[in-house]
Order: sequence, then structure tokens, then C-alpha cells
Amino acid sequence: MRDPRGPVTVRGKFVTGFVLCSSLLNCWQHTEELKKRRVKDVVRVCEPTYKTEKLVQEGIRVLDWQFDDGNPPPAEVVDEWFNLLKTRFKEEPGCCVAVHCVAGLGR
Repeated sequence: MRDPRGPVTVRGKFVTGFVLCSSLLNCWQHTEELKKRRVKDVVRVCEPTYKTEKLVQEGIRVLDWQFDDGNPPPAEVVDEWFNLLKTRFKEEPGCCVAVHCVAGLGR
């Protein structure tokens, strides 16, 4: 079953764009939508609940940076996040990075 909400694109003054996947279902079910939005990375901040092979086959890298819901990310996750954004948007302007959390609220 496909989540009718689907991914949501967020754009800001200093960020080219990223996508929030706040689905209780599997993010891989939105592969075509992610590709359409030029997503190059999916950062899972929730517990891994699905296989990543389909995303990887489509050229989308999956990074697991899990942390507890309702809490701020640990310093190492923040550092990795900023490194990812700086590198990715410099290498491929106009691309997107997706963030996948279960409900899209607490992280």
C-alpha cells in the first residue's frame, strides 16, 4: 500500500532542497518520486525497517544515522549531516537529500 502523503520537498534560502519521507510504510515505495526529485541520499534517522537494495539499485545511497525519537541528534550525527550537505550540494547542485523518520514529527 502506498502512503498517500508521499515525500514532501523542503527548500530554504541556503539549501537546494531535501525531501522528508514521513511514512509509516517503506521509503523504497516512493523510489520513482525520489528519483523525480533528484534524491541522491536517504538518511534514515529511524530504526531500519526495510531493505535498501531497490534504492541502491536506483543510485540512491542509504545512510543509517538512527537516534531516539523526541531527542536531538548526537553531535556526530550533526557533524555527518553538515558534511553530507556541504559535499552533496557542492558536487551536484540541484540534487536532494531525503530524511526518513517514522512519523516525521519527533526528530
